[in-house]
Amino acid sequence: HLYINGIYWGIYNPTERIDNVFASTYLGGNKEDYDVIKDYSEIVDGNADAWNAMMTLANAGLTSNANYMRIQGKNSDGTENPAYPAYLDVVDFIDYMLINFYGGNWDWPHHNWIAVRNRVLPGKGFKFFSWDAEHILEDVDASNLTGSDANNPRAVFQKLRVNVLFRRLFADRVQLHFFNNGMLTPAAASKRWMSNADQIDTAIIAESARWGDYRRDVHPWRPGGPFELYTKEHWLTEQSFMLNTYFPNRTNTFITQLKSAGLFPSTAAPQFFINGKPFTQKTIAAGDTLVMQSSGGTTYYTMNGADPLTVAGAISSDAIQYAGKIILDESAHINARTLQNNVWSAMNTQFFSLPADLKNLKITEIHYHPLDEDTIDNSRFEFIELKNTGSSPLDLNGVQFVNGVSFTFSANTILNSGAFIVLASDAQYFNRRYGFNPFGAFNGLLDNTGERIVLITPSGDTLVSLRYNDKAPWPILADGSGYSLVPVEPNAAGDPNDPANWRASLAVHGSPGKDDIITGVSDERGRNLPKEFSLSQNYPNPFNPVTTIGFTIPALTPVPSSNGRGEKGVRVTLKVFDVLGREVETLVNEVKGAGYYSVNFHASGISSGVYFYRMETSTGFAQVKKLILLK
Repeated sequence: HLYINGIYWGIYNPTERIDNVFASTYLGGNKEDYDVIKDYSEIVDGNADAWNAMMTLANAGLTSNANYMRIQGKNSDGTENPAYPAYLDVVDFIDYMLINFYGGNWDWPHHNWIAVRNRVLPGKGFKFFSWDAEHILEDVDASNLTGSDANNPRAVFQKLRVNVLFRRLFADRVQLHFFNNGMLTPAAASKRWMSNADQIDTAIIAESARWGDYRRDVHPWRPGGPFELYTKEHWLTEQSFMLNTYFPNRTNTFITQLKSAGLFPSTAAPQFFINGKPFTQKTIAAGDTLVMQSSGGTTYYTMNGADPLTVAGAISSDAIQYAGKIILDESAHINARTLQNNVWSAMNTQFFSLPADLKNLKITEIHYHPLDEDTIDNSRFEFIELKNTGSSPLDLNGVQFVNGVSFTFSANTILNSGAFIVLASDAQYFNRRYGFNPFGAFNGLLDNTGERIVLITPSGDTLVSLRYNDKAPWPILADGSGYSLVPVEPNAAGDPNDPANWRASLAVHGSPGKDDIITGVSDERGRNLPKEFSLSQNYPNPFNPVTTIGFTIPALTPVPSSNGRGEKGVRVTLKVFDVLGREVETLVNEVKGAGYYSVNFHASGISSGVYFYRMETSTGFAQVKKLILLK
């Protein structure tokens, strides 16, 4: 309820002006770095250089994949190109257009739109925001897919829709939002409406008392309706129209409009069933069965989140032809398309999450006390690195840091096996030092004297609770000397609270986004070196077909030798044997200086079974460990 100088003005929904302050608050970075463009090319903040460059590319034609990718800052094959500015976040743009198309917004796009882009950290390009969009949800049959436009969102859309890849992506987003309990299916839209309507159910009485007779000669409560006072009954009648007419019918009507416009394929996407029932939950249990059903044709799918189709439209090498039920023993990110009468369906994408797999999410680097840079405070360069150390992808939606720093992962954050995510204290300064953008920026700062960092699941279970310190036996080089904390073993096996499982990074500034490992090169810093010989358990174990073995050489070696280049160290051999003691492979046989090492064992040429690996040194150190190969 809004009162101005004691006078009641009714129910209001206060909304922030979208300007550079809004952008920096919600998207991060400095407000001075944002371009905010409104209603054609009115410049709210910044300048229109990037907007004009984007429109120039669009007006030149986006039929070719080269131009379509170029507007996104990519090469024609879809790979990132740092030399190309990213002008348009295409996925964000499609979702924005779908909202306005679905709602039948007729007071747009000649105005009432705003686009935002950071010049310094453009990310994926301009993002669009809905603004002043009250003329929506009025006509079930409304269509605003076309129009004679220039220099506005729909003008960009008309240029994009001629591109095959864009239409494929557009159809995939439609499939996501308008099917399988998506955000714009009838039930989901109705539920969202009622969650808001319930909040003002009683308050609407005061609203009708304040405005019930306002310009009733001009604004009847329904088009063509009687000129009468507005009451709560009129509100309830309108609500009944939304719940019983608009939402139940709009989705199918809109899909029909898209098909007629060539924006959605006639072939239906395959449907997913878990244990014989439509998939409606976010989680599965190990051993659940997945069945894909289609009305005809042939279905192809992937289990690693890749598209079954290549950029060129061919069947991907990752794609598998569906032949029957699939047993799900671990989390899987499945994308599936059906080919029928030479027409590919949109892609049905689902993440089947086995909650136990989240245990494979590990903290693999902490840069809590970086070096200063000129007058820039060291805290601007802090970061935390996470790694998926398991064999299946992870859905991080709802995973959050709740102690030390705070950050919550949003929906559709998928981390593939072996992949990394880096969170920084300041995205701009991280990019300045490392040359790429972090996944996101956390709130708060890491304590230079040590603190506890806690990472939890969406249900509140603890994934990682780690208390680091800046004093021995924790690696002291990580405290202001420029090095970061990294695990002794790349996949962070062992207790994260045991300082013996951590060391200083090999290079100043750390190694965000990748394993911090030595590949046959000694650690020549001369600092923070191991105190003893050690042979680590291989990871993963069991494995197929590659596993990693780590070992250390201490700083003080009583029997030095030379590798022929004058480099002092000890001779190290690392060999793999079968259960009969027969040598399978020699992984290392050379002089090594003090440091941390790791080596990969590729076992594609041998059969499943139990094997042993043995490390020996010229100082007399020897140790044996067991590994298991499962094919």
